[in-house]
Amino acid sequence: MLALLFRWHVRLGYVAGAVLILWAASGILHPVLSFTQVRPVAFVPPVVPIDSADAQPLSALSGLPERVSGLRLLSLQGLSVYQLTMPETKERRYYRADTGAPLPSAEMAHAEILARHYSGEKNARIAAIHTQTAFSESYPKINTYLPAIKVIFDRPDTLSVYVSTANDRLGTVNTDTKELLLAWFQRIHTLNFLKPLGDGRIVIIALSMLVAFSMAGLGIGLLWKLRRPKTPRGLRGLHRRLAWLVFVPILLFSSTGLFHLLVTSYAKPTIPVAVPSFTVALAKALPNLETGIALLDARLIQLDEKTRWRVEYTAAGAKHGDIAYYSIDTGERLSLTDADAAQSLAASLLPDVEFSGAPSRVLRYNSEYGFANKRLPVWRLEATDGTLVFIDTKDAVIAAKVGALHKAELWTFNTLHKGQFMDKLFGLKPPVRDGVLVAIASLIIIMSVFGIVLTRRRQRS
Repeated sequence: MLALLFRWHVRLGYVAGAVLILWAASGILHPVLSFTQVRPVAFVPPVVPIDSADAQPLSALSGLPERVSGLRLLSLQGLSVYQLTMPETKERRYYRADTGAPLPSAEMAHAEILARHYSGEKNARIAAIHTQTAFSESYPKINTYLPAIKVIFDRPDTLSVYVSTANDRLGTVNTDTKELLLAWFQRIHTLNFLKPLGDGRIVIIALSMLVAFSMAGLGIGLLWKLRRPKTPRGLRGLHRRLAWLVFVPILLFSSTGLFHLLVTSYAKPTIPVAVPSFTVALAKALPNLETGIALLDARLIQLDEKTRWRVEYTAAGAKHGDIAYYSIDTGERLSLTDADAAQSLAASLLPDVEFSGAPSRVLRYNSEYGFANKRLPVWRLEATDGTLVFIDTKDAVIAAKVGALHKAELWTFNTLHKGQFMDKLFGLKPPVRDGVLVAIASLIIIMSVFGIVLTRRRQRS
């Protein structure tokens, strides 16, 4: 038995060693990214009250497109402005709300305001600004919003801010250092350069993880068989001591990584996306706001096959804003609540799903709805089969859909692969936890290098 374990441990030595070194080294890049990245100074959209006193109903303005897929009223550079999203191109056009005059440069001006709000950069000039229509190595899919506007500041670190002008939300903030580290992380840790191979890339990663897992399992068997009162001296002794420290992390990293890969590649939840279509001229009235209410955002939304105004506002003296719905025919406030809107959207987007209980509002990321989902606030609904559905009423979309398998994947990946169990178990802060993970990954690299050297020596002898 000992000879068999040792034979396969040596045979897998070079491959497993290379796999462990590459994945541990690239894994270190993730906390390094966290340590070094420029952080936004704001995480929520700017609050700019809209002076709608002179705004005209859409039906009273001429020269506007007949049909759009998105329409909102916002305040931009002191003006009340209509933002219209074209159905096919998703191009956003802006028109004065009082005269209907087009504002051809408003999209980029809007993006610059948002970029300065989120980055805190008030002085640097804009080096470049353009529309991002597809996800890329520097703007991966985790950032959610497309199209986005990339605003690049003329700074030594080449600060770039991606913003969504449809909802005033932040995509991400990059620097040249972050983009470089992110590129290497994706190339080594996820082998994204092999995406043209399709399933071939998944097979290569899966086999590599299985090799790493098998190597750790063989190592455990050898450690148990070769246990002695005294550990050998020299490189072999160091290799064994390090193996005792890291074989459990290797098993956890490889198994949870493989589970994450398979679930996210082949068991993604089906999330339907409805593309609304609004007839502009049917909006005959603006929201008739009560006295003392400050209008922050007004946008058209389709609920139960009817078009409504969704309004974000703050009442005088209130600390937090609220949401109400108004008729597009009369401008009068409706009895509809935002929770009702979430239920209506869920029913229309998922007609075959039966929900139980009332929606609950999610204001912070948690174990069920993590940072990767990007959107906040959202409404949480639970289906009768236990599936969780999170609805963003601002954009009228499903922000996330989490079934039993995905709950398990989220828990194993966040708790075990990312080491978040240390936060609760030992009360560690994220920077300390990341430091522990870097230390473990470093030990894996050192142990793997020692193993390769020992394998090489054995072959030579």
